[in-house]
Amino acid sequence: LLTNAAFVERALEILSLSGADLSQLTIEITETAALASLESAEAAISKFSAKGIKFSIDDYGTGQSTLSYLKNLSATEIKIDQSFIRSIATSTTNQIMVRSTIEMAHALGFKVVAEGAEDEATVSVLQGLDCDVIQGWYIGKPVSKEEFSDRWSAVGTNGDEAKTNSLLPIAS
Repeated sequence: LLTNAAFVERALEILSLSGADLSQLTIEITETAALASLESAEAAISKFSAKGIKFSIDDYGTGQSTLSYLKNLSATEIKIDQSFIRSIATSTTNQIMVRSTIEMAHALGFKVVAEGAEDEATVSVLQGLDCDVIQGWYIGKPVSKEEFSDRWSAVGTNGDEAKTNSLLPIAS
């Protein structure tokens, strides 16, 4: 949808009317979607970025032009695809690939998210590799919007880290 100018304008209008702090919003884009029209995608990303919205490159490592994609799109975060993460505790090859990706991303100023952490061993390896954010069922299973809303309301506004961690079924 980044190549659809009408969508971009309408989305920006809705977001502006929402009253939300747009600097807290990160939009995930897939490499495949953006590469369909890199010029249009970059123009759309620039419009969103001007409002403080950040972008994350989802499924990183699965596309054809990953390095040029990092160079050309104004993203602030990459999400390493779960196909590299799920066997990281047992695959030396995946460890090497993920380690080098994290190091390169950090050197370029990107935040790194690993998706697909399903067990303690995987989380431990990712923590050892200095991964910024770890997602997966080991950290927390998906919940209904009602359950999330209940947990969010229980946290309150005082910023208490222990209460914030209660949003997660299993805190890491």
